Amino acid sequence: MRKRNTGRGRPDSLRCAPVTSPSPPRDVSYYQRHGQAWKIEGIETNEKDGRQFLVVTSIGNKAPAGLGGEQKFGIDKSTRVWRGREFAGLSDIKPGQTVQVNLSWDPNWGYGKFHVLDLWLDPKALEVAAEVQRQTHIRYQHYHWLPGWVDKVTYDVDKPNGSGPVYVTLFGGMDSSLYDEVIGSRSAHIAVTEPTLRTWRKDQDSQGGQVMEVNKLPNPPMGSSGIQIRVQVRQMLEGFRTGGIVRVGIKDFPEGVIPPEERVNSLEDRDRPLSGSLPKTEK
Repeated sequence: MRKRNTGRGRPDSLRCAPVTSPSPPRDVSYYQRHGQAWKIEGIETNEKDGRQFLVVTSIGNKAPAGLGGEQKFGIDKSTRVWRGREFAGLSDIKPGQTVQVNLSWDPNWGYGKFHVLDLWLDPKALEVAAEVQRQTHIRYQHYHWLPGWVDKVTYDVDKPNGSGPVYVTLFGGMDSSLYDEVIGSRSAHIAVTEPTLRTWRKDQDSQGGQVMEVNKLPNPPMGSSGIQIRVQVRQMLEGFRTGGIVRVGIKDFPEGVIPPEERVNSLEDRDRPLSGSLPKTEK
C-alpha cells in the first residue's frame, strides 16, 4: 500500500490541491446552449472581510457537468454588469431577476469557488455581447485568413513556374458570412500554414490565382465546412501538398503582415506552440 504524500518539507504555496473532478464550465455560451439560466436571490456581505457574494439559483434545463442549484459567486466593483446596450452597476442587481454570468476562479483561490466577471441582466444585453464577439471573430479571420486543408494538387506540366490547381476544403466553425465572402470572390490567395495554424509572412509565403470552382461536399465530416474551392495558382509553394494545412484569403481581406509573435519566424520556431513555449519575436 502506498504512503500518502502529505506535502511535508515543501512550502504551503507549493502543495497541490487534491484532484477531484474536472473544473465545471464557466462561460455563458455553455449554459445558454443547454437552456440554463440563473435567478438572483440577493447579494450577501461577509461580516469579517466585507466581501460580497451573488446568491443565485439555477433555473431551466440543468446543464450537464455544469454548476446548478443554489450557488454563491464572488462579486465586486470589477464585475461588468450589462443591461441592454449599456453598462449597469451593482445597484441594478435585484432579487428575482433572470440573468446569465461569466465566471472566473475566486481571487482568494478558494477551491471550487468562483467570481463573476460579467453579468447580463436581460436578453438584449446578451444579444449585444454576442454580436460584438461575432465581429471580433470576423475581424480576426479577415486578418489571419480562413484555415483549410489541401485535398489535391495538380501540376500543369505544360506550363512554366509550376502552376496548377490547388483544391482546398475550408475548416468548419467559422461565421457563415466569411464563407459567403470566399464563395463570392473570383480570386483567392493561399498561404503556407503550419499544423498549429500559424502562418509565415502571408505577403511572401502565399500564391494567388483565380477561383475556378466552388463545390459543396455532401455530409462533410466533423470539423469540415464542406466547402471546397479550386484555385489556379501561378506558382506552387512547398507547403501546397496534399493533406497540408493552408489559409485562404481574398482581395477584400487585409494582406498586411501579422505581428511576429503570432506568426512563424524561423524553422526552430515552428513547433514552439506545441511544446508550450512562446515564440521568439523579431528584433
